[in-house]
Amino acid sequence: MLLLAGTKCLQYLLQIHVNGFMVPIASASSAPNALSTGALPTTPIEFDGIAMFLVPSLKRFTDGFLDPYYIEVIEPDERNFLDKVGPGSGVVASFQGKMIDIMLEDDNLVVKSGKDDTYRKLFEQYEKRGRAG
Repeated sequence: MLLLAGTKCLQYLLQIHVNGFMVPIASASSAPNALSTGALPTTPIEFDGIAMFLVPSLKRFTDGFLDPYYIEVIEPDERNFLDKVGPGSGVVASFQGKMIDIMLEDDNLVVKSGKDDTYRKLFEQYEKRGRAG
């Protein structure tokens, strides 16, 4: 877990190397490093990666952007892979939500948590039909 601003602010980071196009979305409330100096484009622009962060709370995550380590080490490194002069300082969009583990290494986490196994059973039936056909 990454410690910034004297607190645990990052539990998990996943990078997905993928290309695509999307219309930029203002994101500074969930990604303080996603600052735009002008109006955002209204047509899709190209992006070349996705980063997913699992954090204990949005406040802890955003507070981390004030930490001297972020300011002196991480932010300068961001300039190597983010278009800091582009829309959103290279962060085309940022969303926040809840992450729910469903499967991990072929283990059904929904069942382990005591939740309903309806969807897993439906998937198993689907798999059986596919193999039989």
